[in-house]
Amino acid sequence: MLSDAERRKLKVAHDLWERDKIDDAWNIVQAMLAEHPYERDLCALAGHIYEKAGNTAVSYHMFKLATEADPREGSGWLNFGRAAEDLWRTDEARRAYEKALKLATRDDTRRCTLGNLAALCIDNALYPEAEKWAKRALEEFPEFIGARANLGFAQLGQRNWAEGWTNYRANIGTLARPKITYPNPTMWDGTPEQTVVLHGEQGIGDEISFASMIPDAIRHCKRVIVDCDKRLAHLFRRSFPEATVYGTRNAKTHDCSLWAEQDRTFDASLPIGQVGEYFRTTPESFPGTPYLVADPERTLMWKALWETKGKPVIGIAWNGGIARTGK
Repeated sequence: MLSDAERRKLKVAHDLWERDKIDDAWNIVQAMLAEHPYERDLCALAGHIYEKAGNTAVSYHMFKLATEADPREGSGWLNFGRAAEDLWRTDEARRAYEKALKLATRDDTRRCTLGNLAALCIDNALYPEAEKWAKRALEEFPEFIGARANLGFAQLGQRNWAEGWTNYRANIGTLARPKITYPNPTMWDGTPEQTVVLHGEQGIGDEISFASMIPDAIRHCKRVIVDCDKRLAHLFRRSFPEATVYGTRNAKTHDCSLWAEQDRTFDASLPIGQVGEYFRTTPESFPGTPYLVADPERTLMWKALWETKGKPVIGIAWNGGIARTGK
């Protein structure tokens, strides 16, 4: 049992954690844990600190201790489920979320738990069940953007393109899907014959995948400007010569000062993943055709090298993302 003075210390540590001063927060919590190693709130805050530090394995154990200290607290099971999910302990995460839902006494705990159950099902390709949880979340919390986006994911996973793309759009501008702020903030709505900026989003693997829709946009728009990761700029310039390509999407400033002057004026912009709302609306609209152009000099080099082997050489390699997103 924490004393009033210790509760005040815990509040200070919590405030430090919220301000991202996790080392200072941990110094306070660590000393208190030495006296109260099984105190629920201390274990929970320790879990949050390690989670924010990127040490999911330790946060998992601290959140588990918190549930053992007080198994009737719904938010504890929510935290534990999230850590288990990040470690891809799927069955354990599901059980924790279901307990959280039964025990939750606060709206924020119910909202997050319903959203996380939908996300868990999406990660495991259980799209009809994900849709069920997302819709349940929206019934209780109609303004829940995360549930709306999860509903979109679940619908896209079931090839319900029309509703899926619309709901997926809901999370543009959130932490999960940041929108680059240009001098012209207008978001493109598919209007033809406009000058449009398509900016990359998420990882470069996603950016490469979404780039399959750039040729569609080129045919539809007056001009297309692509703002991509700098590592993809040369590839995209070769592959889409009719577009103007800048590798500036991770630049600290987006006042377009790094662009040619004539490219700084445009009608609208859009995250590149949302282009599917206009060009990928039926099974037939997915062409499945090659769209990237390899570096001709490197192609020549590799062909010359492998011809010396006297037999076909096939290489398949793919590595992307981070552990918690399914590396």
